[in-house]
Amino acid sequence: MEYTIMNELELLEKIAQPAEKGAKPSFTYIDLLRLIRLTGLRGIISRKIISEELKIGEGSVRTMIRRLKKEKFIDTIKSGVMLTKKGEKLYNLLNSIIFYENKLENEKLGRLVLSKKNYCIVLKNLITKVKSGVEERDIALKFGSEALLSIIYKNEKFMFPDGYELNLEYEGACKYLTIIVKDLKEGLIIISFSNNERDAINGAYAVIWHLLKLNQLALK
Repeated sequence: MEYTIMNELELLEKIAQPAEKGAKPSFTYIDLLRLIRLTGLRGIISRKIISEELKIGEGSVRTMIRRLKKEKFIDTIKSGVMLTKKGEKLYNLLNSIIFYENKLENEKLGRLVLSKKNYCIVLKNLITKVKSGVEERDIALKFGSEALLSIIYKNEKFMFPDGYELNLEYEGACKYLTIIVKDLKEGLIIISFSNNERDAINGAYAVIWHLLKLNQLALK
């Protein structure tokens, strides 16, 4: 039986549930996914850095680490946290579809800016099944985004999922995005907007979660 990403995503959802007779955690399964991504990028990461990056208190970070360790996604050493082979499989899958992620300069986005803070993730090697972008926007809103842009890049053109081309009307922004997608043949650009950084990032990662579930990719 092929082991797909669904198995791991469902397990992360379970980990994020409240403990029996316990209070609701201050973190979500999106935070758990981000923790795995951060750990993979750094190799070894301290609890303090996790807290700073995720904008979550150290008590919640300890709970996240304990639960992820119990399910064998991570291991702990004196200097911090590192991925297990199981965690590396999930990280490698994320790494295979994420071409770029970072905050963008609002000044260069021009009229595409929808709030004070933003976070952009460019996805590759993924059949997105994005139709109008409305479903992705609604999912991002549940995790803190105030607004979301889904932009398809193909044949050196930028367009919304409904086919509306942006190159002429948003020429400056498209020139800026062209630098970001350099060497990428085609992909999906997700830009999540919010008044604070944590919600902008989590909104973008919520879209990744949604698309991973739709595509049910196999872990290698």
